[in-house]
Amino acid sequence: MRAARGQRGQGLVEFAVIFPIFAFFLFAVIDGGLLMGRYNNINNAAAEGARLAAVDGSSNVVADVVARVKDQTHGLLGGAGTSTSCADWDSKPTVNVICVQWVSGPEGEAPGDVGSAVRVRLRYRDEVLTPVFTLFGNANPGWDITACATQRLEQSVRPVPQGHDLPGVTTCTG
Repeated sequence: MRAARGQRGQGLVEFAVIFPIFAFFLFAVIDGGLLMGRYNNINNAAAEGARLAAVDGSSNVVADVVARVKDQTHGLLGGAGTSTSCADWDSKPTVNVICVQWVSGPEGEAPGDVGSAVRVRLRYRDEVLTPVFTLFGNANPGWDITACATQRLEQSVRPVPQGHDLPGVTTCTG
C-alpha cells in the first residue's frame, strides 16, 4: 500500500518534464508547415506578377502587377506595411516589398522593349508562432521569405514607369 502511495505524483512529474519538449516540437512542426506554405505562396505570386507584366502593355502595369501579387498572396503582402518602391529593398530590410523592374534583355534589348525582361521581387517577413525563440535573445523572431521571377516581355512598355528600369541587369540577382 505504501509503495503505491509513493508513486501517485510520479506521472504528474513526468508529464511536467515532457510536456514543454513535446509542445516545442509541436509548434516547430506547425511553424515549419506555415513557413513552407507561405514560401510557395510568395513564389507563385512573384511568377504570376511577372507573367502579367510580360503580357500587359498598359500604362498602369505596375499597379496591375501589385494588385495581382496582393491578390495571389491572400493578404500576406496586402497590408499597410507593404512598400511598392524598389528603393526600399535594400534601404528598409524589415519592410515587406513588392518590386517591379524592367531589365535589359539577354541580347542587349533596352528595358521595356520586346525581348527584354521584367523582374518581380517580393519580400515578406514571416513571424513565428513558437514563442521559445524570444528566450534566445531574438526580439523579432521570424524569417524573410523572398521570391524573384523574370519573364521576357511579349509587348513593349513605353514609357517604362519612372524608377522601375534597370539597364544592364538580366537576372534575378542584385
